Amino acid sequence: MRVLYELFKLISSAAERQIAAHSKSVCIHFAIIVTSSSFKHEVAHWLQATAQAKQASIHFLYFSGIILNVLGMIYQLLCQM
Repeated sequence: MRVLYELFKLISSAAERQIAAHSKSVCIHFAIIVTSSSFKHEVAHWLQATAQAKQASIHFLYFSGIILNVLGMIYQLLCQM
């Protein structure tokens, strides 16, 4: 049970760092858009960075759900013993 909790903490921490990195990327791309002459190209990059940040959040929620399900199954098995 402790191992799963530690795994959950590691995944949560990694997801938080990934979300923060993507958020920073969004800000950087926005700054580039504002100052760039290649507006269309930079808009595409900004949209991609935004989509990746959302995807990172979705992955975090998905893996959190998996871990919680596994913890629930382990708890049920332990309760049956």
